[in-house]
This record gives sequence, C-alpha cells and structure tokens, in this order.
Amino acid sequence: MSYAGVDQILRAWSAANVKELFVEWGGEEARFCYLSSPQGECYQISVDPPENDLVRIHVRAIETLDDMKAHLEWYVSVPDLEAALDAAKVTLVECLWRRRPLKPE
Repeated sequence: MSYAGVDQILRAWSAANVKELFVEWGGEEARFCYLSSPQGECYQISVDPPENDLVRIHVRAIETLDDMKAHLEWYVSVPDLEAALDAAKVTLVECLWRRRPLKPE
C-alpha cells in the first residue's frame, strides 16, 4: 500500500495543525502525528494507506495522567480526509483534553 494518493492532503493538513508529520515507524512507511494536551498528555492521530478510496483514521491516547486507554477509528473517503482529520483534532481538543483524569485508588 502507498500513501501517494493522500500525501498532499496529509502534508497540507499537518503543516497547518501540528509540529511534525512522521512518515516512518520501525522502517515501514507510516503517517502519524502527536498532539499534547494542556495537562501534558500525549495523543496520536494516524492514517492508514488508502484502500479502495477509503482511508482509516485512528486517534489514540499515548500517555495520559491516569494511563487511560483510548483508541477511536473510522473510515472516510479520500476526498473527505481533510475534514475527517479536522474532526479527529476536534475530538481530541473538545473531548479527551477536557476530561478529568481518574484518580488512582
């Protein structure tokens, strides 16, 4: 699979929304970025290569104050990728960043 069909969209969105778009993981092609909450938590938005004009987007909690496990994913068509990335970022900012971490018992 190749990212050629979505790289222009990903690079433009990343340039406007995040510090860096990562393009490799473990020697393999990948597309992901990290966003940090005001509390210092770390979240990832990643995109799988397109298949049959569909792209799978993932939002993951990487490091949170209470070790929360979170993984959201959805499929969108290539023409809807930019709007879906915006929605992924809004999901992080409006939902996950605003939550109150669970207190350890």
